[in-house]
Amino acid sequence: MIEKMYEININLENESISKGNINDWLYTKEIHEQFDSLQIRKYMRSKLHVSLRVYKTNITMFKKIVPLMMSFNKKELNDFKREDYLNPEVIKMVIDPLNSMELIYYQSFLNSLKPFKKVKLDDYVDKINHKTKFDHPLVRVVESVLKKERNIKPQSFHNNYYIPVRTFVNWAISSLVKFQNQSINTFIFNMVTSEDLDDYKSFLIKQVKEEELTEITAKRNLQYVRSFLQLLFRKKKIVRDVTRNLTNIKADEYFYRRLPPDEEIQELINAIEHYSSNPIGDKLALSLMLLMGFRGCEVASLSWKDINLSTRSISITDTKGMDAILPIPTKVYDLLILYQRKSSDKKHIFCDNPKSFTPELRLLFDSYQLIAGWDYGGGLHLYRHLFVTRLIMHCPQQIVKSLTRHISDDTVAKYVHFERKFVKNELEKLSYIGG
Repeated sequence: MIEKMYEININLENESISKGNINDWLYTKEIHEQFDSLQIRKYMRSKLHVSLRVYKTNITMFKKIVPLMMSFNKKELNDFKREDYLNPEVIKMVIDPLNSMELIYYQSFLNSLKPFKKVKLDDYVDKINHKTKFDHPLVRVVESVLKKERNIKPQSFHNNYYIPVRTFVNWAISSLVKFQNQSINTFIFNMVTSEDLDDYKSFLIKQVKEEELTEITAKRNLQYVRSFLQLLFRKKKIVRDVTRNLTNIKADEYFYRRLPPDEEIQELINAIEHYSSNPIGDKLALSLMLLMGFRGCEVASLSWKDINLSTRSISITDTKGMDAILPIPTKVYDLLILYQRKSSDKKHIFCDNPKSFTPELRLLFDSYQLIAGWDYGGGLHLYRHLFVTRLIMHCPQQIVKSLTRHISDDTVAKYVHFERKFVKNELEKLSYIGG
């Protein structure tokens, strides 16, 4: 049944031979077309051998610094000379938006322009200010409590509590006079009042109106700040429940998302076929997400001990700590057999370190989507959304709940609602001739 959800060909007949390289494609489409500079093109040609992560970080670095350089020099990029890049005032100006890794690659680029006397970024600034890590004692307290009470995973805590609370603290320090002498790690949560939270809510609503945030992001930011403060009050770390009268921002949690049709999914598979250095492994990762609804972190942490090839099933623990045993579709099974021949000696199927592999997987599939011409957003979660949507179109709600692993009735109902809404909207676009 699952195989019939898509009309795609994953090309399992023979092990693919890579004919291209993602970095080559990125050089042609990103560097050569966007940066009319002999110096930048020469530098990026010399880096074609590096990992995709390093190459993409270099591209991001140039996308940040080039507009600043052009603005400062008041001329087009193709008119730049070597000395324009090495201008001390330019170097000092472009350092600020770069993160620590981008600074390393910017240093390397400058050294390629001046090979006999290395450029040191510290020569141009008194101190490169790296962002202070948010490591507040009460944040650690809340994480410990949630881990004990709800078995919350580190990544879930980081996304749902750490980032929203850090955003709130940064806002309070920069916007409210009484907090201006505090740092993010000495912030006194006991000083927060219900009026402060109302002001923060107004700030988030303003960001939504200015299209800096989506309604859902604003709603969740406020929701998790409120939950954080409620837990601190429950554990007697603050003296007042300042969230009692705080209402959340209204936003629909679910919305119809544009999804790629089968033809575009096939283009993605063709991109893997042509550019991947590990086509069988990358197709296996895709099939786990597309045909079994795996999240990116679940792909990364999958190990051979989780797989029973004789019963064609996979045992999985999801991001909420819930266990499930899932049937393996035929296309996934065939890829597993092919992939097992060269990687069965590893503990984890795809990597040695799942935590570091997840962003690598995201970066890899972002590149395949770029090559395939996709413009859908959603990262790796897009494939799970595709999986759930196709399931709803092909099987009953009870099976959807089982195969998607602990998805609630309410969530399934909303997926169905928005699928029907989409169909209705599409029908309304049709024009009927005749009376």
